Amino acid sequence: MADAMDDMMKHMDEMADSTLDELSSASGDEFDRKFLEMMIKHHAQAIATSELASSKAVHAELRELAAKMHSDQIEESEQLRSWHQQWGYAQD
Repeated sequence: MADAMDDMMKHMDEMADSTLDELSSASGDEFDRKFLEMMIKHHAQAIATSELASSKAVHAELRELAAKMHSDQIEESEQLRSWHQQWGYAQD
């Protein structure tokens, strides 16, 4: 089980490095679009993760932090999506 977790964490680190490389090579409007799209995905994962922690964590402090994170991430995600639409990046 520990080996599987180590492999997963290594894969996640590699994906994060790749994402940062992609973002670092962008500039101007391309940078803004990529940043928004990457952060929208990141916030979606944070929202799902904080929902789990809010209900499953044993320690009250962790549940409280997760609830705050959930609220903050939703607010930030809405702002990111609004800009994504407003600035013409949305393909919908």
